[in-house]
Amino acid sequence: MALRLRRSVPITPSLKRRCPRRAVVMNLDALSTIQSFLDRQTLLACMMTSKDLYHSGVRFLLRFDTSLTTDAHVQSFAAFVARDRRTRLHLLRHFSLEISDTTSSAVPLAKDLLLDVLSYSPLLEKLVIEGFTSSLGDDTTVVRLITHLRHLKELHILVSRDTAPALLSDLSAPVAKLDIHVLDDLGDPWEAMPMVTRFTRSLEELCLSALVTLTSLPNHAVFPRMHRLSLNGAYFRHVAPLLFAFPNLNELYVAYAHLHQHEIEDTRASNIAAQAVRRWEKLDDLSGVLRALYVAAIDADVHRMSIQLVDCLETDIMRLNAVLEPTRPRVLNLDFLLRLVRELPNMIPEEAGKNLQALRLCINMAACTPDMCAESILDGIYGLLAPFSSLTHLTVRLFCPDWSTDSREAYRDRVAAFRGMEIHSIAERVVEEVPNLRHLMLDICPGATLTQTDGPQLSSGRAAEYWECREGQVALGEWAEGERLMTDVGL
Repeated sequence: MALRLRRSVPITPSLKRRCPRRAVVMNLDALSTIQSFLDRQTLLACMMTSKDLYHSGVRFLLRFDTSLTTDAHVQSFAAFVARDRRTRLHLLRHFSLEISDTTSSAVPLAKDLLLDVLSYSPLLEKLVIEGFTSSLGDDTTVVRLITHLRHLKELHILVSRDTAPALLSDLSAPVAKLDIHVLDDLGDPWEAMPMVTRFTRSLEELCLSALVTLTSLPNHAVFPRMHRLSLNGAYFRHVAPLLFAFPNLNELYVAYAHLHQHEIEDTRASNIAAQAVRRWEKLDDLSGVLRALYVAAIDADVHRMSIQLVDCLETDIMRLNAVLEPTRPRVLNLDFLLRLVRELPNMIPEEAGKNLQALRLCINMAACTPDMCAESILDGIYGLLAPFSSLTHLTVRLFCPDWSTDSREAYRDRVAAFRGMEIHSIAERVVEEVPNLRHLMLDICPGATLTQTDGPQLSSGRAAEYWECREGQVALGEWAEGERLMTDVGL
């Protein structure tokens, strides 16, 4: 019987000097076993100590996420794979390719690398392709290769309208997480439910950014494991099919109702009637655009709620009240335009805010009007906070979108108005209104330096602070600590 040669890692002279007794020589197989328990950073450090440890560590390294987001990442990983293409790609488990700059010089190399990964990584479990497939032109080959990955559990991809139905229809793996973003999805909506029902036993999360409907339920399909549903761009109207198909939802996001004005109230009434028969008892996190949430008329005691008041007018505040009253969230995120600041005291009904513990106000400074001075903004915020004695966490953020030159100029003027105010005094006034407040973050002017078209840069100075609040007093804390605390509570 042939004897197996067992290689060992040599002991260096410096190690011998520190260990005068006979040194223990560890077998490479034992060291390789130890490598299997190391985190990524420690494993990389271990691999750099010895050629043998480098080669034995490759298979463990490829079990971690491989994420390529820059030209340098693409070039480095391509060189790494080229040393033993088939073997190393066969070991790959998680692969992400997120190249935002489609004009980058690394795009041709990234295309070839993607095709190699899809061809030679049959054990792939997680695949993320975002911000890149638009540069592929025809993505038919990519979609065809993905459908043959039988061990895939998680897929996030941007695809064309022509190939999206084929991807859903032909995907062979029992995926648990599916995130499909359809590029330039124009025209009539297409029904996605018959394709998705192939994953009734495995699907846990479904995110569709596409012009689809989810109304047809073949054979009364039910997804017992599904806990997260995100519909961004989908034709969301009636909740009855979703209540039946996804009875155990914990998290729901809805963006657009795609209804004419005269259809809104009738559709809302039918959704209220449907929930008198069946409700989402486990729903804990509800978010979306106000008008879609109003149409959905969700009746559930949720922990966290995020609402975008997109293109909303003062008349939509009644709809916001109608959304908040049956849900009574403990954590609430509101995103709205500056013009609605005057309506702040009316945004949250007193009854709906009784259990409110954490609140985030994200105010878009686009389309500022001359009368929207710093004082009027703060008065609106103070007026909103006054009734809510249970509030313990508060974040207020004023920002300007990058896409609007005009709004940036108006925002610059608002920044100048805030520069004359003591941010510490703003915090003290907030604590006066809410005595139970414990954590406060004010981000008055994010991106503190703004570029002017003609002239020097304008700095807003210290306009982002975190405070700990105790016994009516505010004490400055570390911003990073504040961010961590607010994230932990859901803000």
